[in-house]
Order: sequence, then structure tokens, then C-alpha cells
Amino acid sequence: MNTALKTSEVDANFDADTGEHVVVGKLLDTCPKATLSNCRRELALDYESFATTCADRDFRAITPGSAMHFEKLGLMLCATSKEQARKGNLFSRVEQIHAGARLRRLPQPPFKEADADNDNDDAVGTARSPADPQWGLREIGALDSEFTGKGVRVCVIDTGFNIFHDDLKKVDAAHRRSFVGDSTVMSAHAGHGTRSAGIVGGPLRPAHGLRYGVAPDAELFVAKVLGKNGITIEALITALGWAVENQCAVVSMSIGDELPMTVFSSGAMELAASSALAAGTLVVAGAGNDSMRDKVIQPIDHPANCKSIMAVAAIEQTMKIAHYSNAGPPGGGEPKVDITGPGSSRSASFPTRYKVESGTSIATPFVAGVAALFAEAFPDVRGQELWDLLCSKARELPGHNARDFGAGLVRAPRKSDTSLLRAV
Repeated sequence: MNTALKTSEVDANFDADTGEHVVVGKLLDTCPKATLSNCRRELALDYESFATTCADRDFRAITPGSAMHFEKLGLMLCATSKEQARKGNLFSRVEQIHAGARLRRLPQPPFKEADADNDNDDAVGTARSPADPQWGLREIGALDSEFTGKGVRVCVIDTGFNIFHDDLKKVDAAHRRSFVGDSTVMSAHAGHGTRSAGIVGGPLRPAHGLRYGVAPDAELFVAKVLGKNGITIEALITALGWAVENQCAVVSMSIGDELPMTVFSSGAMELAASSALAAGTLVVAGAGNDSMRDKVIQPIDHPANCKSIMAVAAIEQTMKIAHYSNAGPPGGGEPKVDITGPGSSRSASFPTRYKVESGTSIATPFVAGVAALFAEAFPDVRGQELWDLLCSKARELPGHNARDFGAGLVRAPRKSDTSLLRAV
């Protein structure tokens, strides 16, 4: 069983009363030279332009007195307070986060026996594997689609990945970055990100067994945001900036958090996500695995609860909503589930060769992969238009309701689908 990366408390080493902050600011001036000059003059901050100085190396934490500029996002990360940032009159909007506040990986969600699988699934059809290991690909129509994601860039923001896996060798050094202060994208947590990357863009013919990748020809980028102490919000936003700078059409984030409002700022992530969407990058994230249906249904996790991030629910092989999948509020309203994907799959893993797991962490890369197929089919459709197209072509399932399923089960495009052609 697989879970989103989650937190319910502040990192033990973080003191919320230290006064250390990072501000995410939406720039008023679109001219980089003028903006950065004002940054130095008005705020006394030394800046780095991410596009020119940081895009080819691993992330370095924002330190006191420094700032990082994301030109394509029109954002700056500044190691200062919200009050100080407003003095410079550089930003149309500012959101503040505590420096070093972290998301942490918590135990796996509750599961049913039907979801269980062998931890060392190096063969297809093991006694505890799904009877149909390709059921998810089949239900979304990926096996019948003529599109493969060719020419489309997709960034997986997760735990890193297994750089030695035979199925993921196309992710070379230029396509991977660590945003946790170390120099490697592979670690003890890499299985989670390896599975996400594999479901998005695993090959048409894997080294062993049947196909499991949705968009086998997509150009994968992998950003590692989970370190030994968790995920900082600064690193998450910086990884998103890296994806946008690299013109990724889709970002897959299988991460989540209950969002204790005294520590984390939903507004900061929304500011970054809305800027990414406006720049043509669709961000999808798991709705979370906290529910225990029919006893309790939990609300959508952060960052999937951001308005500008597509929240993904999960279905089981029975085609019913997964018992662990979080949902929108009763009676409608925000935050809401936007779309649904298959909640279990066989995929590449670490340190084992392959593994079958479940969760909205699995459904998310399914949706990201289908988004890549649509992005190939319609090269001029990006950002909000790509979001709308995915939802308009989703499939309603028996027992469908918007609270659980959103628009419905994501569906891959086909050249013969004349209704799809009319949609754009």
C-alpha cells in the first residue's frame, strides 16, 4: 500500500517562534533587471536568478538576506518577513511561510486485503497481485490510444527515483534534480518516486513483464523534495519553478498534508500553482488517503486543496471509489475533487524491481500520464485549457457523485474520437 507524503506536526527541530520566514511574492514588474535591482535597493536582499544560476545544480536553501527569482513564474522567494517585503512595493501579493517548516511521511493508509501485494513483486501474476495487472491502463483507454506522450515534458515532484532501474534510464542527469540539499536523487525513500515516474512514463516494453506506463514516450523530469527530515515548502515551490523553467506541460505531485494552519501556508502554494498554471503547466496532486469508508471521509489534503492544483481521487479495481480516498465537502464547495484515476498499479520500484501498491499517490501519475497524451494530441492546449479538456472527457462511473469522483475517471484520447476533436 502506498501513501501520499504527509505531516501532522511541526518538525521536531523547528521553532515556530524564531521569527525566520520565507516570503513568496508575486512580482508587479515583469522586467527582471528592474525587479532585481529594486530587490537589492529596497529590501537589501542579494538575489539569484533561478533560470541562469540555479537551473543546472541542486537546490541551495534560501538563506537570510537572500532571494531567488523565478522569471517564468513571475515569483520571488525571499528570506524576509511579509512586512519587510511589502515595504519595497515590488509585489502584487505576498504569502509567508515559516523557514524550515516541513511535510513528513507518515504511515501508510488503512487497506483491505484486496489491495495487498508482495513487497518483492519481480514477477507478473504473483499470488497476491491483481488478477489483471493492466486493469488501470485498460480502464482509462491508454492501451488503445495512438498517443504516447511524445514531445511532452512531465515533471514528477516526489522522493527521487532509482537511477539504475532499467525502465527509467531515459531520465539522465540533466533531467533530475535534488531540492533537499544533497547531491543525489536516490535514497531510501526513492521507491515512492520511482513508482510515480514509472506510471507516468514507464516504457512501452519494460525490461520485465507487461507495460505499466501511461505515456511511454513522455520526456520525464524528476525532482527530489523529500530529505531525511521531510519536505520544506521552499523546496517544493522551487522544484515547481524548475519544472516551469524547463517548460514541463504537466507536474505530478504525490504528496500531501493535513495542513495545520498555524505552520503551513496554503496561500503560498496556491500562489506558486496559479503562476504555474498561467505559464502553461498543469499541476496534479493526490487528494489523500485518510478516509476509512464508510466510517469516515476526510477532506482533501494540501497541496491538492489549492484551487489551481487538480485534485485526484482513486478508484479500486471494482470501479468503486477507493475506501481510503479523500473527498470534497458534503453538499459541494471548495476544496473539491477534480478528477479520478486508478488507485493501484504494478510499477518500477526501489530497491525491488517492481511492486504493486495503492493510493491516490498512484492515481495521480495516471492522471498526469493521460494529461501528457492530451498534450501530445493537442500541442497548443496547455494550462487551464488542458485541465478543462481532461475533465470534459472524463468518464462517469456507476454511483458517480462529484464529491468523490469530480468529473469522473480520466480517459486517454484517441484519434478516432470525433467528439474529442470537436472539443477543441
